[in-house]
Amino acid sequence: MEIISRLNDRLEKINHLAQKISTLKAENDDLAVENSLLTEENGLLREEAIQLKEKLNAAENNATQYLSERDTIIERVERLIEVLDSIPDSD
Repeated sequence: MEIISRLNDRLEKINHLAQKISTLKAENDDLAVENSLLTEENGLLREEAIQLKEKLNAAENNATQYLSERDTIIERVERLIEVLDSIPDSD
């Protein structure tokens, strides 16, 4: 009887461990799927970040160009004002 009791205890432990292994395997499979999805999302976000950085660089270049053009226009207007101011009044 004692042998049967010990065998039953061992079988219960084995069954418990088998259930735990099954649970851990399922959890591992779920985590693998989640990891795959997150890796894919990370790649998409990385691509989006690269595109946004390119847009930012283009906008900064445009802003620099516009500021340079603005400065040129301001200089021309100032010169025209000087020329106009130097013309004597015809009164």
